[in-house]
Amino acid sequence: MKLHVQHHGNPSNPPLALLHGWALHGDFWPELVDELAQHYYCYNIDLPGHGQSASGTWTLTQFSQTLAQTLPPQCVVLGWSLGGIAAQHFALNYPMHLKALVLVASTPRFLRAPDWPHAAKHDAFDQLASDMHQQFEKTVGDFMKLTLLSGERPKVPWRELQRRAFQHSAPDAKSLQNGLNILAATDFRFHVERIYAPTLCLSGSHDRLTPPQASEFMAEKITKGEWVNIQGAGHAPFMSHPEAFQQALMPWLANLS
Repeated sequence: MKLHVQHHGNPSNPPLALLHGWALHGDFWPELVDELAQHYYCYNIDLPGHGQSASGTWTLTQFSQTLAQTLPPQCVVLGWSLGGIAAQHFALNYPMHLKALVLVASTPRFLRAPDWPHAAKHDAFDQLASDMHQQFEKTVGDFMKLTLLSGERPKVPWRELQRRAFQHSAPDAKSLQNGLNILAATDFRFHVERIYAPTLCLSGSHDRLTPPQASEFMAEKITKGEWVNIQGAGHAPFMSHPEAFQQALMPWLANLS
């Protein structure tokens, strides 16, 4: 598996990896990358089949293996949404590679279950998967509106977000379907307690895809877990509430021993 990685910042600074969400890429969140690059050497990674990473089907196991070969030891990993699920898998399987974990609008289980109400509905998810094969750009645009325009709107204009989303060639359909399959099949609720690295769970109070209760659950289960719920934010709190997001994130990172 070949991953496209952009490096930002001073190589002498501590390493930090960023993993984006479904159907997007590493160029989608430059404001956050620029902020982190002032203090860390950032590995801004395109998930498989997204952005400029090689296309094709993939599994969390394959991705974590490649990530372990790509990142230096004792790296901080920040994962948003699907990237957060990938980050959880990496933390569970390569704990010695990890210094700390930041889970943004993430969840241990994406779809609802009788004992898990803090998640997306199956019918909406199935409709997304069906529409993707017929009207890709419209479906991704609708998905972005759901994820980015819930809660207060991002500081970045909507037209600019659309431009960023499609600035690279369209993501590989098989890889996108794989990402949906991963979201549908993954359930880390009974495993996150084995994450021992310091973990910050950041959520948006108005997130309709990964409700804040999912972040609260993870923070309670993880031994060194902490939870910050950003009021008024949706699924992309780093875009709608950058000041509050950075006020929660940066001191926490600075206090890592």
